[in-house]
Amino acid sequence: MTNTQCDLINKINKLTAKSTKKSISAIINYDLKQLSTNTKVSEEKNPIKSFLNYKATTTGYFEPDTTDTTIQVLKKLLAIQLDIDEKDISFDNKRVLSFVVNDKRIHLETDTMNSFWTTYKAAIINLLQDYNLSCKKAMINTKKPLQKQLNKLVDNYDEFDLKTNHSELDKQLNTFATLTHSVMNMCLVPRNFNRDRLAKTNDYWDLSLMLLKTQEFKEQDSNYIWYLNNLDKMILEDFYEDSEYNYVNLLFDNHGFTSEQMLPKTLDSISECVKNINNMITLRGLRIIKLLNPKCDVTCDEMIADILQGK
Repeated sequence: MTNTQCDLINKINKLTAKSTKKSISAIINYDLKQLSTNTKVSEEKNPIKSFLNYKATTTGYFEPDTTDTTIQVLKKLLAIQLDIDEKDISFDNKRVLSFVVNDKRIHLETDTMNSFWTTYKAAIINLLQDYNLSCKKAMINTKKPLQKQLNKLVDNYDEFDLKTNHSELDKQLNTFATLTHSVMNMCLVPRNFNRDRLAKTNDYWDLSLMLLKTQEFKEQDSNYIWYLNNLDKMILEDFYEDSEYNYVNLLFDNHGFTSEQMLPKTLDSISECVKNINNMITLRGLRIIKLLNPKCDVTCDEMIADILQGK
């Protein structure tokens, strides 16, 4: 593990009861894309452009949810939550952690909870004054997948900038572009669940949590059964309405699995979705910091409010 990849853990360990909101917020907003060897990703100061450059990468692909930093943090958290030694948790490959419970080996894999791309795409398609005209100027073929033309989107970013007409949403989207690849948005899920959830949820985390509890997944292998019985160990409190983990907090009003419900399409629904995601990731980040370093008091209401407001 490189010194750069250890840096986040060291910063968390150095926090104290007197640590400032700014230092805590910097840890929550630590963007794992900074570890990319692609300088178009790691050195780009605009968070959205950095994300788009990451998404457009076709060689030397970099996965934020498999970095040493991600694995180290999730492994430490799992050991704390299960009250076991880190040495009892095996790292099986680039994203799978395993451990033994009641003579059965459980396999969990790392995953990015809230994906930026789907919601960002919905925002520019639905909220730009003339999306088709912007695409024409950028020589983007609207009959082909936008994800296959990201280099053109980045090169003509000003054509798709929402700042002029939707400044508050643009600010929230920039925050989301950073938080999406923060450790605070990384979690453990049953092995292979990431593969199974994409097509059915568009990678929305609220729908993914709902999907986990459907009969289809309840009848899966021991990894799923253990996970559903231990949701309280995954630091997901802020994504549920109740302490029994029965009712998921929807990211926007009437969010659901039908084609009409799947994507936010209005300014209100997109804004609600992005703000809720940012708040949930941030609140989870505060919980993670507190678990990893109990000396740092990040649970007071004033600090939580200020960090959520970006102060």
